[in-house]
Amino acid sequence: MQQQTITSPGLFWPWPAKKNLIRRGAWEKGNQMRTKMRALVDKELEEHFETYDPEQTRDFIDRYIHEIGSSHVGSSFHGTEGRK
Repeated sequence: MQQQTITSPGLFWPWPAKKNLIRRGAWEKGNQMRTKMRALVDKELEEHFETYDPEQTRDFIDRYIHEIGSSHVGSSFHGTEGRK
């Protein structure tokens, strides 16, 4: 899982960020929290991809992996597109 998606208040409301109306440090803390969350999710996803058994669905991640494998070309679930 290499894709980086940046979500922060500045994406939705750029003028407060530019005018320093967002509390100092909140932006960086938000990015740190997002990075930690993404790392946790990526770790779980990789573990599920490595141990996936199509005969035994353990949770929604296994179901998602199933959708990646059975989706049509062009679908947002198909192949590497589904792993982003």
